[in-house]
Amino acid sequence: MQTILITLLIAPFIFYLLVSFLIYHKGKVPARLNFIQENEADLLARNSERFVRYHQEMLGLGFQTAGAFSADAIDNIHNELLIYHHPDYFAVGMVVSIQQTQINEVWEYADFSECFTNGTRLTVGNPQKAPGYPAIPLFYCLQFPEQQMLAELWASQRLISQYFHQTRHSIDLRKKNPIDAMNEHIAFEAAALQKRGYVRQANADGECPLTFWGALNMTWRYLPVLSKLLLRYRCRVSKKLLIEAYQNQ
Repeated sequence: MQTILITLLIAPFIFYLLVSFLIYHKGKVPARLNFIQENEADLLARNSERFVRYHQEMLGLGFQTAGAFSADAIDNIHNELLIYHHPDYFAVGMVVSIQQTQINEVWEYADFSECFTNGTRLTVGNPQKAPGYPAIPLFYCLQFPEQQMLAELWASQRLISQYFHQTRHSIDLRKKNPIDAMNEHIAFEAAALQKRGYVRQANADGECPLTFWGALNMTWRYLPVLSKLLLRYRCRVSKKLLIEAYQNQ
């Protein structure tokens, strides 16, 4: 009986180590992506009704399309996205389709991003999956998956942005080439993960291989039950900051 109990306790730990070991050998984090400029109409035509609705809602909020792009990322992941600028605000809008080609899964969301002069980065979005990366200092990646109407999501972004402006000043991302701006953010994430020991230096292909420490810390984020718990936690943190911003208007 004691042997069975010990086996039941040890088996999940061994399984976790094995999965982490596989991820360690295969896992990579991009330090840059080779974005390809796409025809906006063609990109919209091959994506879902939700993607098109997000696009229409962005335009309805006063945003203007700054470019349509695609990029093949690591591990059979294909990204398609539309970037938007607003004539009156520094924040950049984005509608994203992440296509995991190996398992035929598509993940779509919209977000609004803003950068500040003190190095802070703010992203307010509605993805319905937990992020694969650990928290990064100075990067507020807030998730409101229940806010599927972009007018509500944009209102949340403006409220939090105004709260941040009490101690920070925005950088006008509209002045940057969209591809350069996206790769700057990807490099920022990779550098932060490298500093924390999760990844090694980027190789010639612009990919940062995971360290075993990084694999151990990222594996659990992809396990179904733990991923859902992480998403719930991220949503609570996001709502807490939104309430704080509302109370400090």
